[in-house]
Amino acid sequence: MVATEKYQKITALCAFIDSVNLWAGKLSSYVIGVVVLMMSYEVVSRYVFNAPTIWSGELCQYGLCFATMLGGGYTLMMDKHIRVDIIYRSFNFKKRAVVDLITWWVAVAFLLVLIWKGGELTIDAYVGDEKSMTFMEVPMFYSLSLIPIGAVLLLLQVMARLARNVLNLIMNEEKFNFLDSHF
Repeated sequence: MVATEKYQKITALCAFIDSVNLWAGKLSSYVIGVVVLMMSYEVVSRYVFNAPTIWSGELCQYGLCFATMLGGGYTLMMDKHIRVDIIYRSFNFKKRAVVDLITWWVAVAFLLVLIWKGGELTIDAYVGDEKSMTFMEVPMFYSLSLIPIGAVLLLLQVMARLARNVLNLIMNEEKFNFLDSHF
């Protein structure tokens, strides 16, 4: 009975992490929609009216950085990151879980470094009042803060995936899967 309660707490925590990354993924998709509208406006302004904008390129870059960094956890949650599937797909759930448990530690190490160094860059940009070298002079703190924030979201999703793999191995069945439990 106690083990079941622990599993329920772990799955509830995983579900919370999923909901945070689902929210971040939706927000990223809206930002991509805005980027598409801005680029469309730029194309029409430039080629139809021969009056290019001076702001659209920079804002589109920030929008794409936002969507990329905050969409990483969502992409992992939906199992859409790139990997070599030829061998992986042929494994049963136990072998896939073991392979994930072995290989995801590399991702954890990389993400911890990204959080650390990205955090340092963000703090330095904030303290040094760094601005972009364009006419807009956007504070670099905003865009640089996306690095550690996105890395934290992705790290949380990696940890949720690891927890699900461990639970699958303990229960000896593929019971704890985001895609099966939410869609």
